[in-house]
Order: sequence, then C-alpha cells, then structure tokens
Amino acid sequence: MKHGQILFHAVAIASVIAFPATADYPLNDDESLKAYGDVRLRLERDDDSEKADGSFRRDRDRFRTRLRLGLKYQASDNLSFNIRARTGNHDAQQSPHITLWQDHGSAGEQGDVTLDKAYAKLTMSQSWIKLGRDGLPFWKPNEFLWDDDVYIDGLMTGCNWDYPNASMAFNGAFAALPDGDDRHARSNRSTVTALQFVYQRPVSDGNLTIADGFLYINDNNDNANGINQAEGEDLDYRINAVNIQYKLKTRGLPLAVGADYMHNFADGAKGDAGNKDRNDGWDVYAKLGSLKEPGDFLAGYYYARVEKYAVARHLSQDDWFRWGSATQTRSSDYKGHEIRVAYAFTKKINLVARGYLVDAISTGEDGKRFRLDLNVKL
Repeated sequence: MKHGQILFHAVAIASVIAFPATADYPLNDDESLKAYGDVRLRLERDDDSEKADGSFRRDRDRFRTRLRLGLKYQASDNLSFNIRARTGNHDAQQSPHITLWQDHGSAGEQGDVTLDKAYAKLTMSQSWIKLGRDGLPFWKPNEFLWDDDVYIDGLMTGCNWDYPNASMAFNGAFAALPDGDDRHARSNRSTVTALQFVYQRPVSDGNLTIADGFLYINDNNDNANGINQAEGEDLDYRINAVNIQYKLKTRGLPLAVGADYMHNFADGAKGDAGNKDRNDGWDVYAKLGSLKEPGDFLAGYYYARVEKYAVARHLSQDDWFRWGSATQTRSSDYKGHEIRVAYAFTKKINLVARGYLVDAISTGEDGKRFRLDLNVKL
C-alpha cells in the first residue's frame, strides 16, 4: 500500500474517533467551512461462479474498505464549493473500495487516492449550475443505469418548480467521462450529454415519482478506455431510462416500490452480431423500512434483467458479480436477484447484508455473492 494511501487511512480513522456524530463538522466560527466523510468495512464472499467457457472461478473471500473525506465551503448564500477524496484504484471508476485481505492472491497493492468531487455550485431561487467534478445529476432509485461512484467532469445544471399538488425538475450535464483512468487527458476522454425530467406528486396516501432521462455517450475509440475496453472499438450509447416509484407508509414503516426501463437506441459492437441488438434492460424492486434512526431496519428485494448493450457496462453498478477485470466490472448481460436486509445502530452507523444470485443472458456465466457492510458516517 502506498504511503499516501496509508496516510489517508490514518486521517480517516482518526476522524471517526474525533468527529462528533453530526452530518458535517464545522471548522470555523461561522460554520461556513465544514468537513465530512464516511468509512466502510466490507466482508465479501463469491462462490460457484462459472465463466463463459464453462470453467469455474475460484471461490473467494476478501475484506475491503472504503474511506472518503471532504470539505464544504459556503462562500455566500448562492455560491458553494465542495471537494472530496476517496480511496480506490485510479483505473476503477466504478469502485472506491480497496482490498486489505483475501484468501488467495495478492491484496492491498492497488490503493490510490482520487478526487471524486471538486466543484463550484451557484444556486438561484429555482435553479443551480455546477462546474467541476461530481456524480451524474440524475434522480436515480438504484445503480442499474449508472454507478453512484462514477464521476464526471464538466457542466451540470438543474431547475425545480413547485406547484400546490406537484413538483417538476429538469437535470442536465455535458461532461467528460473517467474512461477507467483518472489520469487521462480531457481531450482523450469519452463524453456524456445527459438530460432528465422528473415529475412528483402525491397519490392517495403516498408519493409518486416519474422520471425520464437520456444519456448520449460518445466513445473516444482512438484508445482503450472504460467504455470500449479495446482500441478501435466504437461503442456509442443513446440510452433512454424511465423510472417510476411509489412511496407510502404501511403500519408506520416507509415502503417504496418501483420499476425502471432502459433502452439503448445505438447498436452494440459490430463484431458481436449475436448481441448487438440486445439493447433493453429493466428491473423491479420493493424496499420496506429505513435507516434514519437508531433501531431502524430495512428489507429489500430487486430483480433485474439487463441485456448486453442496454447500459454502458463499465459505468453501471458493480455490486452484483465479479465479471470483468480486477479494475472494471463488466456490468451488463445478466439477470438475477438481490435480497437486502439492514439495521441502524445509530443515525450514523448501520450494517447492511446483501445476497446476489445472477446468471448471464447470452453465455453460461453465473455467480453467487454475499456482502456485509458496516457503514460509518462522520
């Protein structure tokens, strides 16, 4: 593990001990400058995972961690700044986790420190503009379309309108993608143009949210990157993602049910004739409970079916399986289940257990995964 990574771990662990249990820790008298962060400890088990050629991957146990530390500065009522550093491999845009131990092979050597937030934000009465690095500015109930850890560099904006019985929002971005390597020059990176419309209103005893978004991803095919993974392979995406979610309370517990549909209007790789038209993905889910107060619990179930070119496979979720390389999860061409249970010890500490059972759609790949995460907010 590199010296910078060791120092970053030491600062984060000391912060867990020193910081009070508040959302942000003020660093000056007027509280315009605040520190924040979180720590995750993860135990992970992968077994019974078959490769596309029919051979089996070796079962694997490993212990992982994620550390993130940031600073927020409120320069005025309208102007703010945010910067955050995270652990993880520079080449792994989907994950800030590093492996401290595993039962076979090497571990602990891939630790880097990367900025995943660095932006200035101007807020008006009903709109905002953000310049710099942050996550995709979409309303997202999950990560099947886009992993929460994948940042973009560029211009992001949004507008909000509130009405007596409804609200509407517009979100948009034009930015460069990480392309699997934080060190790529901006001119050598693929780009994304993102647009989303969100509509919310009360329905009966709950709240309905409907979102419709478009991702226009232009791949830089002159070099291997996180989109195409091979120089000369052109994989542009034109994705329409529709989300619908209904939230209500049942017996005093929050319940959310929803579904998402994704369709890519662009063809897949030219050399993959059997799959190039497999451009659809969908999921359904239900979550009961929350983790806001001490003693809260949460239980959830997800079913997903995501065809090979429905999403940009190295930009979507990396939770369900170990397909891909050491730094890039090949997250498409699958169907399967997730079962989730979680418990909140305090407002800032919770434990989340998740089990996955997954099969590939076009090959014989499959896999089983279990994760146990201890999450601590500073």
